[in-house]
Amino acid sequence: MNVTSDDSSTKQSLNNKDNIFLPTGTTCTQDALYRIAFLTAIAIFQLPFERINEDLVPTVIFTRKPLLFQAFVFSLMFAFSGSMASESMKENQPKIASLCHKLAIFSVAVAGGVFALSSLLSFYNIEMVDAIGNPITGA
Repeated sequence: MNVTSDDSSTKQSLNNKDNIFLPTGTTCTQDALYRIAFLTAIAIFQLPFERINEDLVPTVIFTRKPLLFQAFVFSLMFAFSGSMASESMKENQPKIASLCHKLAIFSVAVAGGVFALSSLLSFYNIEMVDAIGNPITGA
């Protein structure tokens, strides 16, 4: 009587299943980018706002800086949409998914830079001015 074990076939099928869910190895970072962008957007809209030239701007960090706030929101939107596009296309279009993932990473970095710049300007009470010296308050 010849008895065979199913251990090798089970391990093989589980390994193939793992490769389906992790084709590029970036699912963890895609999920993190999605959560960072989504939670930051929710948190930023819980802050008190002021109206500057018909633009709503949070009064905590982006005080009198609507252009920086708009850049921050746009970069969060690109990070969110890039991570979602990367997640949805990773099986069928891995190259495009990789580009969307890089876009999301770049957008989160830009959002962090804009946030840091606005924080420094607010901390030192520096107002943004144009080349002539007029304050920049928006378009």
